Amino acid sequence: MKFLEAVAKRYVDYGPLDRVCFVFPNRRSGTFFKRYLGIEAKRPVFVPHVLTIDELFSRIAGKEETKEKVRLLNILYHAYIQLMPRPEGTEPEPFDQFLFWGDMLINDFDDIDKYRVDAKKLLVNLKDYKAISTDYDFLSTRQLEAIDALSIKAFSDSFFAGLSDGEKSLKNLPANSSRRKFARLWNILFDLYVAFRSRLDQEELAYSGMIYRSVADNLDRDHPVLPQFELFVFVGLNALNECEKRLLDHIRDDGRAAFYWDFFGSLITDNANPAGLFMRDNLKRYPPECALDCPAIDPKSQQFQVIRIPSSVGQTRKAMEIIENLHEDGLMDTPEETALVLPDESLLFPMLGSIPASVSHVNVTMGYSLSASSGMTLFKSLERLQQNKRQRNGGWSFYHRDVVELIDHPYVAAAADPEMIEKVKSEIILKGNRIFVEADLLDLGELFNLLFQPVQTTKAIPDYLKRIIEALQPVQTPVEREFLSHFHQAVVSLEEVGLDLDNLLPRTWYQLLSQYIALVKIPFEGEPLEGLQMMGPLETRALDFKHILFLSVNEGTFPSRNTSSSFIPFILRKGFGLPTYEQQDAMAAYYFYRSICRAERIYLLYDSRTEGLHVGEESRYIKQLKYLYKVNLKEQVATYELNGESAVPVASVIKDAAIMERMEDLYFRQGKSFSASSLNTYLKCPLRFYYQYVAGIKVQDDVTEEMDANHFGTIYHAVMQKIYAPYKGERISADLLNAIRKDKKRIDRYTDEAFQEFFMQELKGEDLIRKEVIKHLVHQTLKADARLAPFDLLDLESPANGQLRLSGNRSINLYGKIDRLDRQEGTVRIIDYKTGTQKETKLENNIGNMFIPMNPKHPSVSFQLYFYLLMMVRKHNGVDYRPCVYWVRNLFSEKLPETHEIPPEALSDFEQQLAILVEELFDSKKPFEPTSDSSACSYCDFKKLCNRR
Repeated sequence: MKFLEAVAKRYVDYGPLDRVCFVFPNRRSGTFFKRYLGIEAKRPVFVPHVLTIDELFSRIAGKEETKEKVRLLNILYHAYIQLMPRPEGTEPEPFDQFLFWGDMLINDFDDIDKYRVDAKKLLVNLKDYKAISTDYDFLSTRQLEAIDALSIKAFSDSFFAGLSDGEKSLKNLPANSSRRKFARLWNILFDLYVAFRSRLDQEELAYSGMIYRSVADNLDRDHPVLPQFELFVFVGLNALNECEKRLLDHIRDDGRAAFYWDFFGSLITDNANPAGLFMRDNLKRYPPECALDCPAIDPKSQQFQVIRIPSSVGQTRKAMEIIENLHEDGLMDTPEETALVLPDESLLFPMLGSIPASVSHVNVTMGYSLSASSGMTLFKSLERLQQNKRQRNGGWSFYHRDVVELIDHPYVAAAADPEMIEKVKSEIILKGNRIFVEADLLDLGELFNLLFQPVQTTKAIPDYLKRIIEALQPVQTPVEREFLSHFHQAVVSLEEVGLDLDNLLPRTWYQLLSQYIALVKIPFEGEPLEGLQMMGPLETRALDFKHILFLSVNEGTFPSRNTSSSFIPFILRKGFGLPTYEQQDAMAAYYFYRSICRAERIYLLYDSRTEGLHVGEESRYIKQLKYLYKVNLKEQVATYELNGESAVPVASVIKDAAIMERMEDLYFRQGKSFSASSLNTYLKCPLRFYYQYVAGIKVQDDVTEEMDANHFGTIYHAVMQKIYAPYKGERISADLLNAIRKDKKRIDRYTDEAFQEFFMQELKGEDLIRKEVIKHLVHQTLKADARLAPFDLLDLESPANGQLRLSGNRSINLYGKIDRLDRQEGTVRIIDYKTGTQKETKLENNIGNMFIPMNPKHPSVSFQLYFYLLMMVRKHNGVDYRPCVYWVRNLFSEKLPETHEIPPEALSDFEQQLAILVEELFDSKKPFEPTSDSSACSYCDFKKLCNRR
């Protein structure tokens, strides 16, 4: 029988329950209790009063806890700046620096109140190390036993570490040192505590501990609390603070209390198990009224399964696989008997996204950090967008990565026109290679105008964020609307603090909002009586399930290694009875062992990856079950294959009927041309030719922020074309070229225009050096041309077309673009500029060498020259064409570009070999094979498709 069922059975015949108040650790357990009470009664009964322990204190105090943490922090801050001494003429500490440790102070004050510590004795002034190490009058005998003098001396030594004996005094510390500031703060802590509580009282606000203490300090024997109840039944509590003990003592001494503790089974009751740390004291101090019939299941009859998964999100997939198996085995007739426990709250949404169709209802009851939501990523994207904006040419521009990140955000994608998003990414950014995108180009409708408006003052930030949230919210899912609502409230709350925005940097305001959001938890509450139960470890209190799955059972996650930051040193916390990490570990152990004591099947999943700081270590609870309690654990390792990828490299692509049909359509019916580049690709790697030219797989474009070799060559070619374009069809003299070469303003203008056209960004660093290099190369090219002048400039960027005859009376198209055509003494030069390193020192005369498959030393430049010459000669027979390569990096020597004379018989031989190559390409028996030269794969865009490394 479940624990809550047993309690319900005990009170089903108690009589009218309207005078009984049941108190539980959380709302979920109270809801389940009411359900079990109705089942046991089998008749209509009055629903009893059911409260959580927090609600009981609030009911008695007549005051509710203030949930808006930023209001509490603002009040504490103003009390702090009035009390904190500072050097004359200096400004008070800014709110953003105070925010983090202001939250720490509130947590400390909360602990002080809940544990009824004498704040004045605890928050003593620490004026120098002698007071810390010798004056123990403020400690009781019991506290001295807990804190020995050596411990306090160790704290003193740590505080004054690195200082000489003469400096080990507060009065000798520099006024602006962090130690001096820490000591000044410690000196005012008690006054700050008093002032803070006083201000909250004036504004009728309160933090949780303040409510608890007001109840505990004002209990009166002559005035019973909540006299309308004749009995208080405390069910399933565990770690009681001093205020709770004071209230429970008071109600017990009134004769109106009954206690029921969930402490059953050999595992949790073992004296060596810290899970019973608090419970053993509770049983002595508040003995239960009667024994309950809800024993734990013998661990030997329970089914334990430990599953290692080398993935965090992969655990969710495995968990749902287990749920599916339980459903198929007929063990999920009552889904509410199965619980998924998530110590790592970041797995909540991956889990929700993995729910199978067999699960019709899911109840989620856990807190989810707003900082882990999509709303937070939206806020960060907007922050970066505004921080990285630039003012250029009288207008504002936004960094391209910030623009793409923002329009790709799921909230924006759900609200914007997909065609508009694609237009911004493809046409505006990628095609223009815009590093910074002008705001005018993003004027594409109301939503884009909201997103891409420059925010120039801190005062304008809140309104900017709120308007965007309000525009995005209506089109989101209900869960995402909830996130955006909390995000909107966070902006409003920070706005209401009343900060001096005129003197606050935008960066500081964003930092404040980020810090505040980190404090916000979104509560997910559903109907707990229906569906698969999904919760955090805290929500399992007092509940029992047949099947329970724990995820992230890793050391450091469950139990968590995170301890709350505190101004109060460990030795003082321990001495004054404040909670420490030891108590936190004991509470986590109780939640774990209590939750599994009546389960039939327990699944413990953990992430076994070892990456960075994540060591993939299983939790101590798994080790304890295995080695201490000798529980029979069934262990397994879960692995999954990656879809769409094989570990084996692709061998080849067979030219099946579909591929042959596509090639016929491309090159014969559509008339697509072969270029020298495409055929060079085929010779080097047929498989790459297939991916690029047959399958048509396009490499994803990206904005190039740093100039690569392609950009360098493109800009050089563009400058040369701009220089020669006005003189096309004219005779070029040496004097003209020398005059252009000396006209630095003209070359500068053309270079700037080329950069603006092909590399749109502000030049800085290495790009400025590359710009100067291009200008020098242009200068040397003109110098070399002047030595070759005079010549007639025939054409620039001249398209070359031709046809290649194949067998069966068929032909295919050839195409190329020649950088420059000029004529000198009856010879027409086919000029090709090469800005890279010269790889071929001479023209290849052996035609066969140009057609060797997968040749690491394939003469691609020679192949290109023959290819261009073939098209020009076949088109204009009788013209003396000669190819010429300008290796522009070699123009600094006195050697002029070499013009090559290719005999007609060599060109005819090249044409025959080219036809054989193309025939082979269309041969269905010859597959597209990968290159045997592994070095060619290093920079290949398609190596992932081949699984090449």
